[in-house]
Amino acid sequence: MTTIDTTATTTTTNGRTYETFTSYGTSYDTLAAVAARLAVIAIEDTMHGPSDDRTTERISLVEHLFRFANTHGSSRPAAAVRQAFTTMQYANGHPGVPVLSVLEEIQIATTHTN
Repeated sequence: MTTIDTTATTTTTNGRTYETFTSYGTSYDTLAAVAARLAVIAIEDTMHGPSDDRTTERISLVEHLFRFANTHGSSRPAAAVRQAFTTMQYANGHPGVPVLSVLEEIQIATTHTN
């Protein structure tokens, strides 16, 4: 099992520094990157059949997002993560909307769900 790494790293959000989100040995700076990895896992499962490694990675990613949200003040981490993904989907469909770090997305979602 991997742990949540909170090493400061520069994100794509105007070069500002935020805590990184790490799960299953990979660091992600945006929630869109996490969503893309979850999509790739789903595609690999469809093409090659389910695997224990991909199932473990998928569960770890979601579990670590819940913990990350909880660590950063969410009293309802599952709701915060759902809200963050919903906001990210909206932003991805609207050119010019800035890409936020995982921490920023979770903080915004937490204010809407606590």
